[in-house]
Amino acid sequence: MVRTVSALLLISFTIPIVLLSPSWFFALFVFFMCSIISYEYNKLSKKIFPNIFSWDITLDVTLLIFFFCYTSYSWYLLLIYLSLQTFFKLFFSDSIVSGFLSLGGVLLGVVWIALPGIVIIFIEKMEFGRLLIISLLIITWSNDIFAYLVGKNIGKTKLLPSISPNKTVEGSIAGLIGGVISGILLFKFLPLYRFDLTYIFFISLILSIFGQFGDLCESAFKRNVKVKDSSNLIPGHGGFFDRLDSFLFAVPILYIFLKIL
Repeated sequence: MVRTVSALLLISFTIPIVLLSPSWFFALFVFFMCSIISYEYNKLSKKIFPNIFSWDITLDVTLLIFFFCYTSYSWYLLLIYLSLQTFFKLFFSDSIVSGFLSLGGVLLGVVWIALPGIVIIFIEKMEFGRLLIISLLIITWSNDIFAYLVGKNIGKTKLLPSISPNKTVEGSIAGLIGGVISGILLFKFLPLYRFDLTYIFFISLILSIFGQFGDLCESAFKRNVKVKDSSNLIPGHGGFFDRLDSFLFAVPILYIFLKIL
């Protein structure tokens, strides 16, 4: 019951913001969500990488999204950022090895979270950008819901028990089917880009596969840290990192598809 109520509340405020808010508020919402996710990642990563500072990744993610979306010198600023981050990690670490490990942890978090944040803002500026973002959310949510329900009720064959003991092959296949069905319905009946049915099937399947891969990557990361959830901010669901792990991996793939059309 708590899980259902939390999900409904999350959907009830996410969809109106994505669809109806002005661009400046939408951008603030993206910054806010990426900050929360990066804070959750930061807390987890400190258990693996000892020289990651509090708010380290949160600040980096926010700055990089701003650099690439709202400045004309993004690549120069990125080089300056990488140089400073490398210097501070190596200079203030106990050893060169721990310094490079911590630097890797920071860069992993930045790519994992800042890249999707940048891409979301880029997609929002495209034709039907808001609808595309909502459509991807629905595809990844359908993927998660179908996988959860089928895996819980009839799943028998473990998918990757060393990473996520509760995920099953049956649930994974059902998730892909759910993602593809929702993708076909969305792209056929909403006023989005007019794709051929085969192309819609292909896009929806690829997005669903990457969504599941994102879920597994986050599960592997949490298992390494020995925690079940990234936080307890969403009752019954864990943290925002847990709920959006599939979306974070799928949204850059959607952007690539849109750019090569």
